[in-house]
Amino acid sequence: MDKILFFSPYYTIIDWAKNNFFLKKKIFDNSEIRSIHCNSLLNKNCVAVMAHDNKYSTNQICFRCKSNRNFFDTNEKSFLLEDYIDDNDKSKIEKVLKKITKKNFLKFDYQGFKVGRISVHENFIKFRREDFNISDHEFKKILLSIENIIINIVALNKITKKFKPNILITENGTYSISRLYVEYFKKRGCKTYTVDGSPNNSKRNNNMHLYKNSTFEGQQYIKKNYEKLIKNQSIDVSGLQDSLNHFRFAFLSKALRNYSKKIEYKNVKNHFKIDKKQKVILLSTSSYDEVTGTSLLHYKNPEKKLIFSQEEAIKKTIKFVSKNKNYFLIIRQHPRDSRTSSVSKLLKSLKKLPSNVVINTSKDNMSVYNILLETDINLNSWSSVGLESSILGIPTFHLTDYFIHFPNFSNLNFNNFIKEKIQSFKMSNEAIIKAYQYIYFIR
Repeated sequence: MDKILFFSPYYTIIDWAKNNFFLKKKIFDNSEIRSIHCNSLLNKNCVAVMAHDNKYSTNQICFRCKSNRNFFDTNEKSFLLEDYIDDNDKSKIEKVLKKITKKNFLKFDYQGFKVGRISVHENFIKFRREDFNISDHEFKKILLSIENIIINIVALNKITKKFKPNILITENGTYSISRLYVEYFKKRGCKTYTVDGSPNNSKRNNNMHLYKNSTFEGQQYIKKNYEKLIKNQSIDVSGLQDSLNHFRFAFLSKALRNYSKKIEYKNVKNHFKIDKKQKVILLSTSSYDEVTGTSLLHYKNPEKKLIFSQEEAIKKTIKFVSKNKNYFLIIRQHPRDSRTSSVSKLLKSLKKLPSNVVINTSKDNMSVYNILLETDINLNSWSSVGLESSILGIPTFHLTDYFIHFPNFSNLNFNNFIKEKIQSFKMSNEAIIKAYQYIYFIR
């Protein structure tokens, strides 16, 4: 009989709570199951609190989390972290934390775990931080994450004397504490999995995915092997509907991580004063904070994964269209990018743009999907806009194949755009069909 440990402290995030409930009751019902929770011990820097603190107090979020847990996990055998951390542990942890500084936190290890690196991911997303020049306030938040990680290591050392699982289930696998659990139990020879909602926008609350180690690693595997995975896969009418609904949810701004307003009637060419004879190039940037935070877990020197920086890409593209007036360039910065990011600084410094270049801002009150419908070429950093442009048959040139969470269906990158005659490029019907097959496969 399998012994399965669920680390699921985030019951405020309802789709994660439902996924865990389903796995326990329907998939692993013949296994010996234990869960690890907290009764607010981790709330100083908790993912669920971060996700909801713009609307609710920490106490409200914790109350909802415990209430949901009591509803979903009736009569469940579980471990409470509070029961495995005593005053002596707290005193020792406090002494350890005093030795950590802004200069050394990234190198901080504890009992063989790279705790400093593990602590960064959700914090950098919250701060929208694209480099490591963190403020004192940001360091205090990271230190709270480090404290939470150490608390869990100390507690796990005691818990695993009572229960020795051979399978771990957690969420995401990249957020700091979830990552700690993956690393902790990998060292103990356990199979480690993360549960997440479907990447198909319309199926997120109905379907779930189990990935080995982390959502990031699972999606990377699917992306690299998608042609083999979708080989000989046919799509019936209902399957095609599933694929189309993914994009309908995006275009209508119903997707979970959708940063654009919904599509509506807008005359894009009139709005931006684009000549009817000009071809439209959309340059869609991305925020760099997720890359920085994720790089510490999965790869070194993320810059090496880029053909060149986003700033350089913008400059090269402006230079190209300034010499080719038959193109009109729309630069769209990612809506969640920081005002102090390198892309923001560059765009603010561009005082005199060529007449066929415009920076699309929130003042335009324009959905990116309206722009896509008029776009002939998409130059994409690693935004999901690149997937949506591919499904529309728009030749899409990526700045990197590594950071995108979907395959590069056009097999084009920025070098093709810079070095070759771009008017010769177009998406093949085969590539568009593969995009639909991919969305169907990940439903």
